Amino acid sequence: MSKRVTDMAGEFGISADEVMTLLRTMDVPVRSTASTLSDEQVARVRARWEREKRARAEKPAPPTRRRKGTAAAAAAPAAAVTAPAPAEAPSAESSDTPASTETATAGPAATAPPTAASAAGVRRRRAAGR
Repeated sequence: MSKRVTDMAGEFGISADEVMTLLRTMDVPVRSTASTLSDEQVARVRARWEREKRARAEKPAPPTRRRKGTAAAAAAPAAAVTAPAPAEAPSAESSDTPASTETATAGPAATAPPTAASAAGVRRRRAAGR
């Protein structure tokens, strides 16, 4: 009873590409997700997947990483909004409002201008789509 790579992926609950990568690390020749596996190969893959699954469960999830530009872009508009505030004459209303509301209202309106690198990336994506 041979199985296809896609059947094994459905059984394991992972993508067929992950199963193909697993098979290739085991030196099992596969060409596509429709490749058939012998009974011996299926048994070996099941045993290997059980080990991989246990190793993934024991290993903690990697921390999420943020882009470098996101933190800098968020800090720059906040600094631009709060900088003019000391130059203005304080009024009774502004002394009662906390400074955090000033930065919260400037979020979506203040964005960084596009750089030359991002414009070049857009041109490349458009050229690839043609």
